[in-house]
Amino acid sequence: MSISSVSADYIPISVSTLVPSTMVGIELFQQDPQSDSYALYRGGDYPLQDGDLQRLRSRGIKKLFIRKLDQGSYQRYLREMIDNPQADAPIAARTGALNDVVRDLLGSAFQTGDADASVMTAAYLGDQTADIICNDEFTGTDLFRVLHHDYATFTHSTNVAFYCGMLAAELGFNKPDISLIVSGGLLHDLGKLEIDDRILNKPGRLDELEFREIQNIPRPDFVSLHIAPI
Repeated sequence: MSISSVSADYIPISVSTLVPSTMVGIELFQQDPQSDSYALYRGGDYPLQDGDLQRLRSRGIKKLFIRKLDQGSYQRYLREMIDNPQADAPIAARTGALNDVVRDLLGSAFQTGDADASVMTAAYLGDQTADIICNDEFTGTDLFRVLHHDYATFTHSTNVAFYCGMLAAELGFNKPDISLIVSGGLLHDLGKLEIDDRILNKPGRLDELEFREIQNIPRPDFVSLHIAPI
């Protein structure tokens, strides 16, 4: 068993994104919280079994770790899961994969500052989200378990979009409309990227000039959602 202790070289992944009998293609590690070291849990060419995942869950382990340099490979694994799901892939695993893919793609799209690219990304993610939310096996618990909670704009937009999608499904909207609603949720705060982080993260009250700048947030008026009434 190999052990490393450079925490900056590793990033956490959710156990809920791992599908039994599927090779992730990258090495998985467990963290020792006492020593902040990382021990190899499973090689990249050795598939996890359902019993492995059950044992991890029974021990309260919700996260494993991968090397930071393998992040691209992990994202490809997640994209494959939601684009071409296996018949036996648990909906909980697809939901976890979707959450990570949405955050990754939306964050990348926002950072480019390209509105057209952001809209195209949101449309693709809206379709994938609607497909999962409308699945008979989907439950809100699957999603609540994997949601992230930080102050990044794309994290907030992701959470808003998921909540909007679930609410729309509960209200009886069809899948195409749910896709549009999710896409709108993903884009609703796009204009905040033009605001200085110093203002967005200010702990106290905004002064008059700062508040005026917030009021001038560009609105994503390039998005047109045509949703039929229920």
